[in-house]
Parts: sequence; C-alpha cells; structure tokens
Amino acid sequence: MKPIIMKRVGNISEMLADTTNGLGRLDPISCYVDEERNGLYDLTMEVSVDDPHYKDIAFNSVIKVKAGHTAGMQMFRVYEMTKPISGIVTVYAHHITYDLAKRPVRPFSATGASATCAGLKSHIASTTSFNITTDITNTSSVFTLEEPKYFRECLGGWRGSFLDTFGGEIEWDNLTVKIHAHRGSDKGYHVRYGKNLVDLRQEESIANVFTSAMGYVTIDGATVTSNVRYVPNPESPVRTKIVDFSDEYEELPTREDLNAKVDEYLQSHPINVPKVNIELSFVSLFDTEEYKDIAPLEYVDMGDTIHVDFERLGVSASAEVISTRWDVLRERLEKIEIGEARTDLATSITEGIEQNTTEQVGFLDQYVSGLTKVITNSLGLFSTKVTSVDGSTKYYLHNRPTLAESQYQWTINAGGFAVSQDYGQTWSAGIDAQGNAVFNSLAANIVRAMEIYGSYIEGATINGSRIISANGDYDLTIWAAVLAQTYTDYIRSCLFATANVGNLVLMSGTSTDANTNPTDGNAMRLTPNSLSFYHNADTDKSAYMTLNDSGMLTIAGGSTTQNNRIMITLSPTTGLGIYINGRGYSGLGFVDDGNGHVVLGK
Repeated sequence: MKPIIMKRVGNISEMLADTTNGLGRLDPISCYVDEERNGLYDLTMEVSVDDPHYKDIAFNSVIKVKAGHTAGMQMFRVYEMTKPISGIVTVYAHHITYDLAKRPVRPFSATGASATCAGLKSHIASTTSFNITTDITNTSSVFTLEEPKYFRECLGGWRGSFLDTFGGEIEWDNLTVKIHAHRGSDKGYHVRYGKNLVDLRQEESIANVFTSAMGYVTIDGATVTSNVRYVPNPESPVRTKIVDFSDEYEELPTREDLNAKVDEYLQSHPINVPKVNIELSFVSLFDTEEYKDIAPLEYVDMGDTIHVDFERLGVSASAEVISTRWDVLRERLEKIEIGEARTDLATSITEGIEQNTTEQVGFLDQYVSGLTKVITNSLGLFSTKVTSVDGSTKYYLHNRPTLAESQYQWTINAGGFAVSQDYGQTWSAGIDAQGNAVFNSLAANIVRAMEIYGSYIEGATINGSRIISANGDYDLTIWAAVLAQTYTDYIRSCLFATANVGNLVLMSGTSTDANTNPTDGNAMRLTPNSLSFYHNADTDKSAYMTLNDSGMLTIAGGSTTQNNRIMITLSPTTGLGIYINGRGYSGLGFVDDGNGHVVLGK
C-alpha cells in the first residue's frame, strides 16, 4: 500500500478514526516498518522531493501505513528527515505510542497486573487518549513507582518496572498498549538447521551445549562427586558440565544420592539443546531451492514460536520471532529474526549482580563470563567509512546494513570513540581524545582515583578509611576521617561513627583525631546518653550546649581550662543554675533547689 500523510488535527483520536486519504497518499521509493520484541517500532521511508505530497511531510507529521499481516493500519510520527541527496529524502518516524515517552506518571503502588495497568493510566500527569490493557493474570505481585517516571520507562528497563514485576510481551497498537502474557502463537512451523538454513545468516551458541553433567557437593572442606551422567543419545565429543549442588545439602550425600540429583537436573535443564538466533531474509531466498521450505514463515507474526531442528544433534529447539521488517509497499515480510532476544552488556552486568550462581567464580570472573557470552553469541557488524571535505575519515560500525536503520552504532574519529543506542542521535558511552570516559557500568579488579563523586560504595575498604558492615547487624564503623579532608596529621572535617558503642560525631574544623572536638570549628556529638554541640572547643572563645538523658540542658561559654566561664543549667530535679567564673559546679553561682529556695554559693 501507499503510505497516507494525515491531516494535522488537534486530537490524535480523530486522526485514528479518519478513514480518508488524509492530505494524500505518498509514492515513496521504499518504506519499511521495523519492530523488535519489547523494543523499537519504527518506520523508515525514502521519498523523492518531486513527490506531490513531499511538502506535506514535516517534523511531527503522522503517517499511516499497514504495518503487518495482523497489525493493520498503524500511525507513525515523523521525528527526523535527512537533507536531500540526489533528490531523495529519508524520513524516520516512531510509532505513535512513542508520544508516551515524555508523559510523566505520578508515584503510586498497585497489586496485580490489571490494577497496575489501571494505575499507570490514571496517574499520567496529563490527559491522554492512550489506553493500556493486559491479559496477565498475576494478582499478587506489587508494582511500586516511588518517584515520577515517563510512561514508557514505567514499562521496562529498570528493576521493579512492569515487565520486571509481571513479565509480558508488548504489542503497540495505535492508541492502545497491550501487554500480553505471551504475544504470538505456535503455528507448528519448523526449519532445519544445516539443510534449508545452510545459506542463511546464522548465530549459534554451541559453546554452551553439553552431552553430560557431573555434580559435586562440598561441605566443611570435604567433597563428594557424582558419576558422569549423560543425556539420552549423546553425540561425540563428550562435553561434561560441572554443577555445584552444595547449597542444596546440609550434610554430604552419598554418590548414589548425588547421581539421582544430577539425573533430575538433566531432566529439567536441556543442556544438549543449542541456543540459536537466525536471521531469515526472504528477498534473498525467493529464487533459491531453500525458499519453498521457509515460505510459510512469511506469514508469522511477532512472538510466534518457530521450531529449529538440529538433525545432527537429534534435538529441536523452540525459538520465538524477536524482530521483523515489513515491506509496506509490497505488503509482505522482508526478513525476520528468530531466537532469544539478545543480551547487551548492561543487562549481563545487572544479571551478574542479581543471579545466585552455582558456579564458584571470583568477583571479576562473573563479569568476564557475561562479556564473553555477549561477544560469543553476537552477530558481526557492518561498516561505513565517511570522508569529510578536508579528506579526513570517520569510521562507523553498526548492527544493520545501513547507518540509517542501525539502532546500535560505534564510531571512531579525531574526537574519540563512542557508542550510540538510538540511531546515532546521542552517544551514550565512550572515551574522548582527552581521556574523559562515559560508561553505564564498570567492572574491574582495581579502580584508582583521586576523587570519586556521587557514588554508592558497598562492601568496600577505602585506603585511609574503613567501612565495616556486620551484614544485617546494626554494627557500622566509619573510621579515621571517612568523608574527610585531611592534611599532615590533622583532620579538617569528618563524619565519625562507632555504632557499636553508640557514638556519632559530625565535625568541621581541625583536630588530631575524630574523638577530639575541633579547636577552630564546630562539632556535633551524639552518644546513647547525650546530644552536644561544640564551637572552638578548648579555647577562651569556646561554647557548647548539651542535653543529657536525665533531661538536663547545659549551655556554656568561655574556656574550659581557665576561670572565665559562664554556664547555665536547667534540670528537672535541681532547677535553674547559673555559674560564673567556674568550671563544673565550682565557682560563684546560685541554684533553685527545687523547693522554691534560691541558694547562693561558691
């Protein structure tokens, strides 16, 4: 079909209901809709400047097209247009639901998937024509939004999001966001790995395929191992996975018991089935013998299950359609990708922190393993070289055949090296020529820094300071000028806490150690028995105020070592006391004895 450029009206619902040709039908050179599961949903179109309706296309224009076999007519909003090259302009448009990307949702909490959908809609800060539905039956999990987030952010991408809490697969259908427990169906389609897939672009993870497993349990330094237990009809060569079951036993099992545990593990973990990602390009196979075998796949939809048969291994793996490219003009799928949704580095690092792994690995090993899996299981990249007018060259690597259609881009030029995840609009990670770096997450054995700002440090030992956590107990010590600026042997400012003895000191000034009040600054000291404030302690211009657990309030000024001190006390038992040129309770003063008598003494 030919795309329709819609009339500009105030209400997006009116645009959706409009069944006319709007401002007219475009006659583009090409027009594609790309969708990824729970990800992007974009339109890319090439149009001539001589097109009768070219001038009707502008930033924020809405284009309506048929976007798939079952998707029907969908609306896309233009967010970018390139400058004409040889009279051709490339138009980029997001699905209309991207309008929700900048719609804030106020904080709320809800129990269950349906209630959360209702809460997301009702807590949008402005009126909207969009709706959200779900068929997820979870009624017990709790979704909590503690601070405002944009609507699309609420759905996924952070711990506690809708998808993280309830799971699901999103279908973007014009003004309705549909969150399915499972999008798509199993239509019984099979492809044969190594035969009708021989000429297709394939991505496989055979490195994680095993033919057997051996378990072990270690308790108090003693270890029991199982026999090597095999999957049914194993292929050569023998590849044995080592599995640690120590967490499942309180005392050492017999070898026979452990053998049974490994057999149970093999039944629930298909370690002999490869994980596979396959990209099928129908256009490149139209005239080949293999096309007749995959032709039915032209009618699959996002989320449909495809069975990949590994005849040599004697196994079949089930995979889902995770991305599609729809040719709008020819009204057919141009290519699909089936398999598991790819894991990016940020996801691997997050999962590495959260998962309770049974493999005994060091701190950095889990991140090295995560990175290794990403690199091993990823496809190759395309490259583009751009020569500037001065003869210099910029190099780009990207995940799709052209830069324009590539969500992930890497570039290197005189400014540095950077990575983009949004089609080159922003460069979210990299390092510039001056050595300034931006990363999402960093895993390292050693990080050396002069200063660290805005950081959260957990379970760490910092040179010059110590943080001790009793792992759930109240005991916490921040020692020797933590959060401190020091010079020579003096502390200039610090937070000093010894919760095990109940002391907390917040100090700004100069002192020889965190237990001593500053001689030229201020301090606050909190103990189980008192709260005190000090100013210029141990000088003739000192002052302090103390409130103790018996209810006595003391305010004093002057030196604590000379007889030039004034002190006022207020007590529930002794009443009001005023002391002049005295220290402690000596010197000249008078006290209300609590019986209405004023006593003058020295």
